[in-house]
Amino acid sequence: MRFPITGGAGFIGSHLAEALIDQGDRVHILDDLSTGSIDNLRDLKKDPRFSYTIDTCASPSIVAELVDEADVVYHLAAAVGVDLIIDSPVRTIETNVHCTVIQSNDATLTQGGNTATGGNATATGGAGGDATATGGDADASNTADQTLVNVVCADLD
Repeated sequence: MRFPITGGAGFIGSHLAEALIDQGDRVHILDDLSTGSIDNLRDLKKDPRFSYTIDTCASPSIVAELVDEADVVYHLAAAVGVDLIIDSPVRTIETNVHCTVIQSNDATLTQGGNTATGGNATATGGAGGDATATGGDADASNTADQTLVNVVCADLD
């Protein structure tokens, strides 16, 4: 299967990408590196099933292309950290809401809504994450959901 991951250069996204590649899937990460790190992708870049784009998930043309080629989309991009949210509320809204709308609209139009979204500690108020898969092919969504939950839970152990 093919999985784009927005915010994939972050801690959870990079571990998710690794788990998906280990399962034999193809992964493409879209990240602007505002809170993620290219260092998190170092080992992944060696695998031919991995690719990445350094850009924002607010770019409709890039998101549309990735979603069009995807089986399931993981949307993990988020403006995180209390200081950032307080200091840059407009940027927070643009990243956390506008990017989600762009990605969700493209997924609904082209893939029937195969979307997995994940929360982070800032969004959920806890140390873990939540994961939901919505719409589209139930088997693909359930697999995507379970993979994200497994990655998050493994990292909490």
